[in-house]
Amino acid sequence: MFFFYGLLQPGFSNAASRLVARKLTPLGAAMTKGTLFAIEGPSGAYPALIPGATGTVHGSLYAKGPQWEDSDLARLDKFENVVPSRPGQSEYRRAVIDLIGPDGDALTATAYIYPERPKGARRILTSDFAYWLKVSGKRAWRD
Repeated sequence: MFFFYGLLQPGFSNAASRLVARKLTPLGAAMTKGTLFAIEGPSGAYPALIPGATGTVHGSLYAKGPQWEDSDLARLDKFENVVPSRPGQSEYRRAVIDLIGPDGDALTATAYIYPERPKGARRILTSDFAYWLKVSGKRAWRD
């Protein structure tokens, strides 16, 4: 299973979110413990999740669909700037995290997490990236 909390969720327009829509099966809303930050740049804003004991981050849970191929994970990794063989050169890390699933059950899922607080990033107090974009008037990153 996968947990997405930002640009890979429905409503965002990028190659990776279109891949998710085609190849993964949505299971519903989920949440995890941690802090959410917004990283802003010339191409727009994108989120960073720092897992932790405090705070709640809202997102979506997905399962691999029948069309999923192993090469699709490499495509998601590329979008998230993850180089599994060189984690020190990656922007994000792919990790298995604890979360609360759509039915309130404790689950684990793969998520893209940030290794440390991003420099110059803003904390998203609403814990929901799409909502933050709406109320802040910021633009989501686009490829």
